Amino acid sequence: MQLAKDLSKKPIYRISDGAQLGEIKDFYLDPGLTQMIAVFLGKEGVFTRKVHVLPLRDIQLRGIDCWLASPQAGAIDLKDWEGSDSFLLVEDLRGRAIHTAHQTPIGTVKDVAFDEQGRVVAIELGKVHVQGPLATSKLIPRSALHSLGDKKTPMIADLQAAEQAAGANG
Repeated sequence: MQLAKDLSKKPIYRISDGAQLGEIKDFYLDPGLTQMIAVFLGKEGVFTRKVHVLPLRDIQLRGIDCWLASPQAGAIDLKDWEGSDSFLLVEDLRGRAIHTAHQTPIGTVKDVAFDEQGRVVAIELGKVHVQGPLATSKLIPRSALHSLGDKKTPMIADLQAAEQAAGANG
C-alpha cells in the first residue's frame, strides 16, 4: 500500500527514448473513488489554463525512483478527456470530513492509499475524532465508505467496519 503523498515528485520517463514527461504532482481518481485514473503533471497558462495529465493506462512501470510510460505516451490537457469533469483530484479530498451515518465525526481525509494496480484501498485520516483502533491505524478501508460527500458534505463511513479492519490490521 502506498500513499499519494509518497508517490509525488517522482519523475515519469517515456520508456522508448528516456524523455522526461513530467513529475507526479497529484492523482486523479474515478468518480467512485475506487481507482487512480491519471497522473496530474501540473498546469500552465494565465488566461487559458491547461491541466496536464498522463492517463494511468500509459504507465508501464511504477518504479521505486521513477515511473516509466509507454513509447507513445504524452501529456494531454484534462479538458480534452471526455468525462474528466467527474474525476476527483486527491488534493481536493484532503481535509474533507468523514462522519458516521448518524453524523458523528470520525475524522478528516489526509491522504489516499493505493495498491500496486492503482486501486484505492484506504483513506488516511488526518484529524481523528474517535478513540479505539482507528485512532491508532488512522486508515479507513475504501470498503467502509458508503458516501463520498462533496466539498460541503462529509463522506459517510461505517465506523464498525472501519474499526474491525483497523483492529485486524493493527
